[in-house]
Amino acid sequence: GNYVDDVTLPGMLHMDIVRSPFAHAKIKKIDTTAALKVPGVLAVITGGAGIIAMMVLVRSPINYFHFAGLLLVLMYSFTFSKLRFVYTTIAAWVIVGLYEVAALWIMRVPLQVFLHDNFFFFSANLIGMFSCYQREWYTRKEFLQNKMVKEFEAKNHLMEKEGILLPDGEFQPMV
Repeated sequence: GNYVDDVTLPGMLHMDIVRSPFAHAKIKKIDTTAALKVPGVLAVITGGAGIIAMMVLVRSPINYFHFAGLLLVLMYSFTFSKLRFVYTTIAAWVIVGLYEVAALWIMRVPLQVFLHDNFFFFSANLIGMFSCYQREWYTRKEFLQNKMVKEFEAKNHLMEKEGILLPDGEFQPMV
């Protein structure tokens, strides 16, 4: 049988997806210099920019449906990425901005499609920003509450140790 991997066409490009080997690791930087030095590598694309690149390269009516992939990237970045609110918001709006440039100046998307996509991108960003802000706010609130409880317990332990506070919470009169 023939498989897609067996087909070679003139000018054909290949794609490789690289994921982190560490679950829930904090990504501080993505260094693409080593990948760009590999012979035959034309570009290294990260995040939602990969979907936008596919939209530009596919050049068919099908590329109008890639906006759903961008919506998934936006939803993932706001809900599961564990990035801080500010960084997630910046990244999401950069993705939308890249789409705007690609749709208007490179792909020449019809106005109706452009408006349709933008309605969903803007809605997804605003809803995502709200949910991400709430998640970060509650995470910070929980952190501060836990810190206050630990400080309170440490003070109580010290007072018990010095005999100022009895284990049941009563104060011992100073003699």
